[in-house]
Amino acid sequence: PYGLVRGAIAPDHMHIRRVTRAFERIACKPGISYFGNVDVGSDIAIDELAGMFHVVVIATGAQRSRMPAIPGMDLSNCYGAADLAGWYNGRPDCVAVQPNLTGNAAVIIGAGNVALDMARMLSWPRESLAATDISSKALDCLAQSALRDIHVVARRSPLDARFTPQELELLKDIPHCAVIIHENEAFSALCATSEDEELLLRAYAAAHAKEDAFEAARRRIHLHFHMQPQAVMGDTQVTGGLFYDAYGAPVHIPAEMVIAAIGQTGEAIPGLPFDEDAGTIPHCAGRILHDRQHLPGFYVAGWIKRGASGVIGTNKPDCRETVQSILDDRATLTANTRRGADRVGELLKQRGVRVVRFEEWKLLDRAEQRNGAALGKARDPFCSVEAMLSALEDDHVSLRP
Repeated sequence: PYGLVRGAIAPDHMHIRRVTRAFERIACKPGISYFGNVDVGSDIAIDELAGMFHVVVIATGAQRSRMPAIPGMDLSNCYGAADLAGWYNGRPDCVAVQPNLTGNAAVIIGAGNVALDMARMLSWPRESLAATDISSKALDCLAQSALRDIHVVARRSPLDARFTPQELELLKDIPHCAVIIHENEAFSALCATSEDEELLLRAYAAAHAKEDAFEAARRRIHLHFHMQPQAVMGDTQVTGGLFYDAYGAPVHIPAEMVIAAIGQTGEAIPGLPFDEDAGTIPHCAGRILHDRQHLPGFYVAGWIKRGASGVIGTNKPDCRETVQSILDDRATLTANTRRGADRVGELLKQRGVRVVRFEEWKLLDRAEQRNGAALGKARDPFCSVEAMLSALEDDHVSLRP
């Protein structure tokens, strides 16, 4: 459970994951049934769910990375930020991600908080992450990293970047790490025209103040602006990134790793319409649309509804709109009876699907925390579905309350 709250938030932001406590309180309420380890589209079809429930709300988020349409992004050691975040968080569908950190430099394409997440995670020393809930395998890999230079490359200007001041200022807290701002025009000449821009300039200044120790720093984060990505260089392995600067001049940044942090997109669900360009399900006020007509009983919320934008709290007004549409449609929706959760359980059992109930998830949750405590960590996540199911079938004491 918990989607990208568990699988995407950087481990150095563990306080944000506390929102899962609110989700857990809801999940434990009477009348709530949780069916984990179920693939909608193969284990059970959308039209089957429609026959069991008055309302089906799709809230599947946006777990796939958007990739820049430039040559070379298919080279070895090129990753989308969502996949790399899934790797260090132990997300099961990212278990095959194995970044090579033996090179000297990495390029991160993007100008938002996710790009800064990537820069921080590649820069923290092991001791700064050791007590978090990062995957142990990822922690060991990052601890052995040879990377020294991390380049964050933005197409926008410094004042148009999507970094929040709070995230930008965090760069100054990384031990033995210096930040340098590369800008064609004198950065000090920039003038804020709003309070938000003023806060951003102060954050740049706070991070940039570490440049004095740039040559001696263990890690160095470079911020580049007004740079248009053109290609990832290399034959089979990444050797660098090619960009055009504000004047159209080519700029080559040598690197052995490239990360795309330009956004995320949703995935299509068999049986439902999908906008490939937007990466969302088409809707009107949360009502799913097919050929501009509302699909009765089908609704959408969250990033799969509006695209990958905003923070966790942004989903509240988004969901209120969808719920209001459901309430407005209530008379029509309840015209027929539905068997609901009981029928879902019966059908999945008939098909031999190993459903994980929420009570079982709580056992896994406690096991992760205990396994982490043994290593001095907040938790050590299970990194594969197979490991989770194996633990549930095992009578080992570590799964007991």
